[in-house]
Amino acid sequence: MENGATPYNGGGWIAGLQQAMGEYSDVKLALAFCSQQESEFKVSQAGTVYYPIFESQPSAIAKLKKYWGGFRQPERQPHKDEIDRIVEDFQPDVIQIFGTENPLFHYVRCARKPSVVHMQGILCACHEAFFPPGISRQTLLKHGNFVRERILRNGFLFAYDSMGVRKAQEKESLQAVKNLIGRTGWDKKMASLLAPQAEYFHVDEVLRDAFYKAPKWIFDQNRELRIVSTLSETPYKGLDVVLKTAKILKELPIDFCWEVVGISPNSSLVSIFEETLGISSGEVNVRYCGICNSQEIIEKLLSASLYVHPSYIDNSPNSLCEAQLLGVPVAACNVGGVASLIEDGKTGWLVPSNAPFELAYLIRHIRDFNLKEIAEASRLQAETRHDKRKIANDLLSCYRKLTQ
Repeated sequence: MENGATPYNGGGWIAGLQQAMGEYSDVKLALAFCSQQESEFKVSQAGTVYYPIFESQPSAIAKLKKYWGGFRQPERQPHKDEIDRIVEDFQPDVIQIFGTENPLFHYVRCARKPSVVHMQGILCACHEAFFPPGISRQTLLKHGNFVRERILRNGFLFAYDSMGVRKAQEKESLQAVKNLIGRTGWDKKMASLLAPQAEYFHVDEVLRDAFYKAPKWIFDQNRELRIVSTLSETPYKGLDVVLKTAKILKELPIDFCWEVVGISPNSSLVSIFEETLGISSGEVNVRYCGICNSQEIIEKLLSASLYVHPSYIDNSPNSLCEAQLLGVPVAACNVGGVASLIEDGKTGWLVPSNAPFELAYLIRHIRDFNLKEIAEASRLQAETRHDKRKIANDLLSCYRKLTQ
């Protein structure tokens, strides 16, 4: 079960996992998901049965009520009747739910079938890291979008407050779950803390198909110093670290360009950090590329000298893994599960969280390292970690154990 079925930029990792599992003729898959389009009860396509759960688009007034505090009283068991009907119709051997923050997660409490929850983001950790140093509620009210933060109340403060409510739900649900799927040392520790009664299964993630098929990064000592980061429009993803590091590099001075994928130039997040830090993106060679599709991201990565992931919290960011799979040299803040992805100095570099001087030092001296060797080691590590056949076999082993 997943919440939302629209592929992100050509299909996400869940679609990749579905494709990998579909290669097994003895496995029958069904996907239940929320949709705002009314359709048939179920649709069969290419060996998979799809169950769209209709969720009507709320009215403008209903949205305002939610933004102004309605999110604090969420529906405790959304779509229970529809899910019961789907389970009765398909008769699954195992129910897999994607995300501990998924509103369908409640179903593990009443499922009459073996179930397992695939850990993605862990809201209690994300909520703690939501505000970077120097950023507060007052900062967002002062520098954020006036209409969204103060009138509609659907901006970053809404995201923070609603995450707090969902965090409490997540912790409650985790106390009831019996089986969890994770992939890093960090999420295994979190599972032990928040769900000590649950059995933990290690299953890595399938990445977007385009990154398996793409050409590999080629080392070029004379390449222009170009840095790429893929960030979402969220305060804790590290845009402030990008700006502070770029300012240091510019003042050295170093000739470089830093492209940020996923954030547009007119984003309110950009203005919040620029005004708070007193740093103009254009003056420190930071360029915003907005949302890009897989092929556009691949082209940017293949022309990069380094991929940097500056987030304050993350489990196993797919953008980092995709860069590794292409063989691009990578650096990341040592937070969450990132240490499970990079062996410092051997398959990339780990720097402390919110450490712009350390990151600037690394970037300045990046050409002093054996980039070709490190990038190749990183690529081989990623190819093993994200091998589709291995991942599918690991997931099948999990299913078999659950049904014994």
